[in-house]
Amino acid sequence: MNRKAVIIGGSILGVVVVSGVAYLIVRSIQKSGIVKRLEEAFKNPDSQEAQGGLNKLIASGAFNPNTYQKMGKATITLLEAREIAKRIWDAYSWFGSDQSTIVNAFNGLGHLNDVSKITHEFNESYDSDLAEVLLEALTDKSKANSLVAKVNKLPKN
Repeated sequence: MNRKAVIIGGSILGVVVVSGVAYLIVRSIQKSGIVKRLEEAFKNPDSQEAQGGLNKLIASGAFNPNTYQKMGKATITLLEAREIAKRIWDAYSWFGSDQSTIVNAFNGLGHLNDVSKITHEFNESYDSDLAEVLLEALTDKSKANSLVAKVNKLPKN
């Protein structure tokens, strides 16, 4: 009889502990707003808020090839943009891109419109979308994050 009581008591204690942990997990998820953000992302998967990292940067329009023409705030010439585009293209490969060279190609830019100008020249010269190439080439998350940080630091106004 004593052994039955220990087993039943242990089972009840186990259920209480598991229930308590489950409750804490659910409350943490609710407080962090994860569910709300997931629901918003599900409703509009192409929105900037639904994406992260390089995808978020692309969704922001930073790689729009026409922005520099509308805003007129690029700090590099078309020739410089074409040279940067060539550096990126030369470093890109289906069999393993030189990710450091690609990220470093964005060094020294003075405005977000420079990225647009590079995108324009890249798309024109290589008949490929720079944003798509970056997504394929930057497989190392730290390199992708480094590019995101560089572009996000550029002046936008």
